[in-house]
Amino acid sequence: MSSVVNHYNNRYEQSIVDGLRAEKHALATSDHLLLGLIYRTIADGFDRLYDWSSALHYYTLSYDNFKLAPENIYTDWAFYDIARVNYSLGHFAKVAAILENHPETIDIESDNPLTAGLLRLVAAANHYLHNYETTDSIYDYVSTMQNNDLIATDYRLWGQSAFKIGDLESALVCKDSLYLEDSSDRTLDCELAKFRHEYAEAFDLLEQSISEDNDKLSKVLERNYAATISGYYSAEASNAAHLQKRERLIAGLLIAMCIIILFIVLLSYKYKTLLLHRKIDDEMRNALKLRKIIEDNEIRLRNADTEIDKLLILNRQAKYELLNERQNAAKEARNKIKEIFAVKFDMIEQLCDAYFTNIERPDMQAKISKQVISIIDGMKSDSKTLSQLEKIVNRHLDDVIKRFRSDFPNLKNWEYSLFLFCILGFSPRVISIFQGVKTELIYTRKSVLKRKITAVSEISTTEYLDYLT
Repeated sequence: MSSVVNHYNNRYEQSIVDGLRAEKHALATSDHLLLGLIYRTIADGFDRLYDWSSALHYYTLSYDNFKLAPENIYTDWAFYDIARVNYSLGHFAKVAAILENHPETIDIESDNPLTAGLLRLVAAANHYLHNYETTDSIYDYVSTMQNNDLIATDYRLWGQSAFKIGDLESALVCKDSLYLEDSSDRTLDCELAKFRHEYAEAFDLLEQSISEDNDKLSKVLERNYAATISGYYSAEASNAAHLQKRERLIAGLLIAMCIIILFIVLLSYKYKTLLLHRKIDDEMRNALKLRKIIEDNEIRLRNADTEIDKLLILNRQAKYELLNERQNAAKEARNKIKEIFAVKFDMIEQLCDAYFTNIERPDMQAKISKQVISIIDGMKSDSKTLSQLEKIVNRHLDDVIKRFRSDFPNLKNWEYSLFLFCILGFSPRVISIFQGVKTELIYTRKSVLKRKITAVSEISTTEYLDYLT
């Protein structure tokens, strides 16, 4: 009885000691029901003190005795305690397999606290085994039970699993339920922030949660239950008379040892003091040497910074000169191209302007159209001119046409010529005349060619797209 009283008064260490005392008397009576209750009380104490290995041992003893009792009314709950402690020890695979390994113990059709509790453990274990869909389905089933008794931990794990499988609606419901159960738990807020890619906020929430968990853990670690229990065993096993004689002998020895130790400590203190002074002197000399080294390194570092600044300036100047060279090369290429097509291009421009200006005059329309068609046919059949244009462009623009043909070998001939005309800076109207299509189609063809270029991710397409802009 005192063991139970101490347990409910949060004196778990004393509860364990009282339970161990009661065990001796219960073993003499072979009362399995009483032994089961005693072992369960001891196990509960270890459980509250987070010594789950010891708790598992006594829960197992409790389960075995309850099975031997005439009325094994507590057997199912003892089985639940074993599953719960296995979960606390991280034996998640064992807990997750309960439904398959012990179908006679769990009737999932029964709506009672025991079934709900075991299903909650199985769902939580599956979460830590990364079976998030299983976790979500089990918690969803438990939530429909009248005796579900879902707590903050359940809503936290359910919400995390829902986030993992992308079920945002269920995750948000769990977050609201978790807030009602424990407003200080911000785990699902952190998961929501990560789901929305707000990683800075997620990091702050995670840091706050870890700090709170550390505070709770430090309070638990301050409890020294092991000393209380070991004191019980030593007190029960020792003889009072033998202890008195032994204490007198030990007291005398301790006094003598204290005197000897005090003398040794004094000698050691003097010796260590001398060594310490020597060590301090050595450290001071080393510190001076180190300071000198640091000052030298600082000077070298400043000189290195100056050199780096100079190199950066030279690098920027080189980039600027290279850019000017490329611009001059492009300008030179265009000038050479203009020389080749000076006569024909000027004539085409003049005829096109005349055609579009006098389009309403039938007598001029026929004459101009025949002249334009004659020149355009000559341009289309003049392959030597196009080849010479490509050579000039390649020579002055770093083989851009050659690279374009190599990177896109499956394009049509009109697409290659369109790319060439765009590099040369011809207007859509002139290109439409060269290719024999309407001006509006030139814009469409340029868009199609751009999509084909951007569809290739293995090469750099920025340069090609710049020419088509």
